[in-house]
Amino acid sequence: MTVEEIIKEYLTTNGYDGLCCEDCGCGIDDLAPCGDMRLDCVPAYKDNSCPDKAICEYAREDCCCYRAEKG
Repeated sequence: MTVEEIIKEYLTTNGYDGLCCEDCGCGIDDLAPCGDMRLDCVPAYKDNSCPDKAICEYAREDCCCYRAEKG
């Protein structure tokens, strides 16, 4: 089992939608879209209240729409 598989299993088992850190977020289906997973990422929920065109520092649509708390 790879580290990515372990993380995906944990997130899925515990009801999370992805990961987030201060300026970025990603969904379970596209972990570390920037190429590297930051070590400060925490389990996150998809935030459906964010603007449709929220862009993170890596210019990926809706990647900042993940929050550590449900909202």
